[in-house]
Amino acid sequence: MWFIIALCLIFILLYFTIKSKSSDYWEKQGVPVAAGREWFFGHYKQVFLVKKHIAHLYAELYNEFPEAPVVGYYQLSYPALVVRDPELIRTILTTDFTNYASNGYPVDKNYDVLAGFNPFFTKGEDWKMSRNHASPALSTNKLKGYLPSIVKVGDEMVKYLRNSCQKANIDLKDITTMFTTDVMANAICGIENNTFEDRNSFFATITGEITRQLDITVLDNLIYLAVTIIPGLNKITQLRFATKKLENLLVFLTRQS
Repeated sequence: MWFIIALCLIFILLYFTIKSKSSDYWEKQGVPVAAGREWFFGHYKQVFLVKKHIAHLYAELYNEFPEAPVVGYYQLSYPALVVRDPELIRTILTTDFTNYASNGYPVDKNYDVLAGFNPFFTKGEDWKMSRNHASPALSTNKLKGYLPSIVKVGDEMVKYLRNSCQKANIDLKDITTMFTTDVMANAICGIENNTFEDRNSFFATITGEITRQLDITVLDNLIYLAVTIIPGLNKITQLRFATKKLENLLVFLTRQS
């Protein structure tokens, strides 16, 4: 398997070496292009090498041209846009959404059921179906109904901080993870949970698994790159955005609810 992946990566490297030399799409369109583009990686080198979080990259791209409605950049040699103008964002998300609804993430529903039916990963008719399933939980009335539970979790977090800040250093990632865990449990699932008091709760196990799978390595990025360019490799790599353990935990939670 690894020999096949290695050959594919060599092919991809040669392909993008040639293509990146001639790719100046945004420059020809007169779109401002962010500085820092590098050979092969485009603007993604630091993200690909796990030296910078992708959110920080997008923040830098967004802030580079404060007056521009859009900012051009390159994912490897592929042209992409950061959209800054609110009205243009509204148009993309409403009137012209059918032109932008196709997601670029390679997901095989046979190997990754959770991502395979997630509206952020699906496209076409699958996207419409998954969106219809998710939309009722995000209606205006539903969001208003979540607020009391969110406020309650916030109060528990404040109490925890008051009791802890005088004793030791505080890990903000840990705090926000616990807050997110309890909001998910109390507001979304309607199950009483307080991770600030019980760090070993079932919901804490779920968010712990989510956090662990977000620790991406360079090897993960290499496999993802290969599968993105050659989707058929997914049958070999069986790439998953959600681990089997996380899938089992969420299936168990759904059945118990």
